[in-house]
Amino acid sequence: MFGRAGGKRHEPLFGYTGSGVMRAKHDDDSNLLIRGKETGFFTDLASGEILEEWLNPDTGELVKPFIFLNEVGAKLTPEMPRYFFGGASDEPTLMNKGTHIEDNGKVPFILPFESYGDDLLLGWDYAHGYTNPVTKDKWPKAHAGALISPSEHVTFRISKSEMEDRSLPACRFVAGFSKVSEWWPWMKTGGIKYQDGV
Repeated sequence: MFGRAGGKRHEPLFGYTGSGVMRAKHDDDSNLLIRGKETGFFTDLASGEILEEWLNPDTGELVKPFIFLNEVGAKLTPEMPRYFFGGASDEPTLMNKGTHIEDNGKVPFILPFESYGDDLLLGWDYAHGYTNPVTKDKWPKAHAGALISPSEHVTFRISKSEMEDRSLPACRFVAGFSKVSEWWPWMKTGGIKYQDGV
C-alpha cells in the first residue's frame, strides 16, 4: 500500500494480504443469499511478514496495525445493491455507479461484463462517501476528517468456456483488489500536517 501527502509522489508504506471466502444459494424467490468472511493483514515491505507494529514515518510513532476479520452477508435481488454506511443523513453507495443503467428510477442488477476471446472480465466498483465513525472527540489521533470517501475496486477474470461448461465443478478465476482512502485509523495520523493524505 502506498501513501501520498502534501503534493508528493506516492510512497510505499507496507504490504497487504488477505483472504476472502463466500458461499451463495438461491432463496425461494430466486434472490441470491451470500455469506462469507474476509481477512486483512498488513505486511513488512522487505520480508512480507505480517506486521505486529509499524513505525509511522510522519509522526515517528510506533503503532499497532489492525488485523481484521469481516463478516459478509447480503441478499442480492434483481436491483443493484446499495450500501448504507455512516449516519442516517448519508447517501447510500450504489455499486458500479459509473456503469449502471437506470430504468424508471430503478437500477437493475446488470453487471458490466466484457468478453475478449475466452476471457470474461468484470469490474466491480464502490465509491463510498459518509460520516466518519472515528470521531475527533473520541479518537483524535485516529480521526481523518469528518467525512471519509474510500473507494474499492475489484476486478474479475474468468474463463468463459469453463464457466459455461456445466460439467465442470469449477473454472479458472483470477481476482484483483485495490482501494483508495484516507489514512487507516490505526496509523494514527489525526491532527498531523498531512492528515488529509491518502
